[in-house]
Amino acid sequence: MANLDGSDLVQLTNDRAEKNRLQWLPDGDTLLYIQGKCVKTVNLDGRVEVITCFDTAAYFEDFQVSPDGSQVAISLDHEYLFIVPYDTEKLTAVRFRGDLPALATCEYFAPYGPLQMKDLEWSKDGKLLAMVFGAPIGSIVKDVIEVRDVSACVAKPPRVGVQFPATFFKMKGYDKVPRILNFSWDGTALFALNGIIRNDGFGDLYIYNSTNNRLVDNQGVPEINPIFHDCCYRDPSWSPDGRYLTFAFQEISSNNKIQIFVIPFGEIGSGTTFSSLTLPDDFFPNRAESPQPVLRPAKP
Repeated sequence: MANLDGSDLVQLTNDRAEKNRLQWLPDGDTLLYIQGKCVKTVNLDGRVEVITCFDTAAYFEDFQVSPDGSQVAISLDHEYLFIVPYDTEKLTAVRFRGDLPALATCEYFAPYGPLQMKDLEWSKDGKLLAMVFGAPIGSIVKDVIEVRDVSACVAKPPRVGVQFPATFFKMKGYDKVPRILNFSWDGTALFALNGIIRNDGFGDLYIYNSTNNRLVDNQGVPEINPIFHDCCYRDPSWSPDGRYLTFAFQEISSNNKIQIFVIPFGEIGSGTTFSSLTLPDDFFPNRAESPQPVLRPAKP
């Protein structure tokens, strides 16, 4: 954890294990993440707690708590979505996928599927859920993003808007590697995602506006690429208020050093020169690292 200029860098964990899908919980003092087949939390003092582990799962892709902290959306085994109350006491007793239906308040969401389910994101009001899953497009399966209204307990929650990118818009590298490794939703209109060109996940950055079904472009090109108008980016993430965008950047013509940026989204395209967080030179020793930065809710 660090300030927005990179100062006061604090290491919260020291187990050297790979972590994914970082998320600040609504209290702003607890960070949730997936480690292997377990979901854990760490607070600002470095105290780690295990929420639950899915011991028999082949894949554990996501565990996203709703903005009000009342629900959690869980993606398991590249197939199913579960939506259950975020009750840590009850979740701690869960070990298997089959334990989840007993916790659910809606039978249709425990599970919902089967789909090739992957990453998930809630809307700000907790009524909509954006999901990545594999969909047959032409002769192959491609990752797509789709938003569903899960506010009512129905067998087929209605889709909101279109599937994308699919055939809806072009992303460099998507035809060759049709995967979405990470995306972020501001919870209302804007989606940030990147194509895959190099180093296991870096590519051009795209912003999709779901209110008008258009890409937010920069100087007439589909990719927005706010740093030097150059590639490459990964792991974009919106701030809780949707005004800032953070991401990992790796200049395509450089020595592959990974940098972290936090920029005001409204200033993209204005000619502003953005600066990266000041981090130690060896902070990301692996050039194919997936940093997955997330912004903490502002505190008074």
